[in-house]
Amino acid sequence: MSEPDCNNAGIFGCIYYRIEKPLRPSWLAIIGTATSGLVALALAAKLFRRASEGQHAVSHLAEARQLIGYSAPISAYQLINAFIARLDLIMLGYFVGRAPGVTLATVGVYSAVIGTANGLRKV
Repeated sequence: MSEPDCNNAGIFGCIYYRIEKPLRPSWLAIIGTATSGLVALALAAKLFRRASEGQHAVSHLAEARQLIGYSAPISAYQLINAFIARLDLIMLGYFVGRAPGVTLATVGVYSAVIGTANGLRKV
């Protein structure tokens, strides 16, 4: 079950519970992300439960260390990816007032357009 599947289920939930239209996108994002996180947690717990079936006494601290060990590279990748995705905005901010046509207003509009485009890409 992926995030788009959870978002589709959230659409029906919003319609069923008659959530107002202006609030639906935010609720859909919350429902989709939370449900995907819960599914990922359940699958990870199932994975580590199978891996530790041969051991009789497993400490939660040892399991947490294993999870962090597996997730640390993914987290580092996501952090670097987010930085690279916003690098153009950081560079534009550096040129505010130094290059013709680059003002705080144009950088703000550019930032809003990037956010909108990224949001529409998920639809």
